Amino acid sequence: MADLPSCEELDELVDTDPIRLRDAAFEMRHRAEQAEAEVARLRAGESEDPPTEGVRLTPAEWIRMWNDATPERRLHLAALIDQASATQSLCVLADHEGALRQLRDVEETLARVRRLEESYTQALARDMDPVVKVGVSTFRDHLRDALDGPALLRQPATEETDRG
Repeated sequence: MADLPSCEELDELVDTDPIRLRDAAFEMRHRAEQAEAEVARLRAGESEDPPTEGVRLTPAEWIRMWNDATPERRLHLAALIDQASATQSLCVLADHEGALRQLRDVEETLARVRRLEESYTQALARDMDPVVKVGVSTFRDHLRDALDGPALLRQPATEETDRG
């Protein structure tokens, strides 16, 4: 791409070299058209209105925000996107969504077992055969141990348990 004449050189060409002046004008017009086409290409698809701060952007608003950003802001956003992509990749590889589903299933199972343990505790408050009461109590205690650890570990320390 040839260098264009400076403004001073253009002033001089008006009187000295009209053909070179015409060629320079054509070159300037061509470069301007190329620049306008490039700007149009880069801005294609963006929202006509500036994006609203603090809300999730549509793709068109995101393009507008990107195009309006300073180079420093674009580099910062690119770094954030790169980090988010790396984090997302790790989540996929580690199957975090599957682990969360499993955790929810375990929490639901624990809730059902706690309700069952509570029903045994309520049953113990009722009048019942002493042998049945021992069985219900034992089963309830096994449920508690499974849920919360052995009873010895659940009890707060006292003088008796401290003496050992």
